[in-house]
Amino acid sequence: RKAAMILQEARSSSDTPINNNDQSDYVYPEGVQWLVTTFKNSCRSQLFLKNIDEARRDAFAATIFSQNCDGDAHECLAEVCAASNDALGEMQAVKSAILQYERMEEEYSRPLPGADAPARAEAVKKRSHAAARKRELGFRVGKLERELRGS
Repeated sequence: RKAAMILQEARSSSDTPINNNDQSDYVYPEGVQWLVTTFKNSCRSQLFLKNIDEARRDAFAATIFSQNCDGDAHECLAEVCAASNDALGEMQAVKSAILQYERMEEEYSRPLPGADAPARAEAVKKRSHAAARKRELGFRVGKLERELRGS
């Protein structure tokens, strides 16, 4: 945790924001990306081991270190809420993930002036991924809203 806090302080003192508006893929500094991925993987591992409290802690850490810009971190949080039978928390986390995927889809829909074919193909791939995740999560939100109304 100490290393994570040092990394957080370094990121906070940095003048460069995580999201540049130049087709950035929501690029984090390399250490922060590693940290976010590690927390997401740890969250899913803790869920597999049925350790909900540790999974929740790791999911929150992933969302915080990503500055709420990682849709998959929000999906981890939704998985934790689902495992702990918190339908309202799950729905909020899924809606947050959808917002991140909408931003990602919008960013990759912009033209890439001067970009080569592989860069354009990568942007199309990422836009398609974001659209697919958004669609799938939309179905999940509908299901959760029906469950909450029925309760």
